[in-house]
Amino acid sequence: MMRITNPVFLTVFFVIISCCVFAQERIKIGEIVDNEPVITIDSATLVSAFQSAFNDGTTISEVKIEQSGDYFYVEGFGNNAGEARAMAEELYNDGGELYLLPTSESQSCSGVNCESGDFRKLPGGKIIGCQCLQPAGTGESYSNHTISTTSRLYKPLVY
Repeated sequence: MMRITNPVFLTVFFVIISCCVFAQERIKIGEIVDNEPVITIDSATLVSAFQSAFNDGTTISEVKIEQSGDYFYVEGFGNNAGEARAMAEELYNDGGELYLLPTSESQSCSGVNCESGDFRKLPGGKIIGCQCLQPAGTGESYSNHTISTTSRLYKPLVY
């Protein structure tokens, strides 16, 4: 096995890798104004992106930025055939500006016999699941939780 120890090569290598890792496109979603997160992107564009990310006929009725402990999320809430739907994407805080990255974690909730739901969060703010807030119909009411390690919202906002 050959070792590469040339300091110039190693420096160039790490600069190239750093550029690839940190040069990813980011989309400004909001900013912190008077200690409150606010959406700065066009709300209609954001609603459309959430609906595209669900890709199942979900209609989004509310979008917001939620600060939960040390975490910031852009969240979309809606409905599909009478069942609650929600999606949250973690935002990166850069000096009070809130960005969505292609690598942002995406979480969604799909209600079953559930008209309204929300995310369950740890005391520190991290999303850990879903909950049904308003049961509907007959039978058990609950909400399925899905996690993606890449953003589902990013691509609909870029294209």
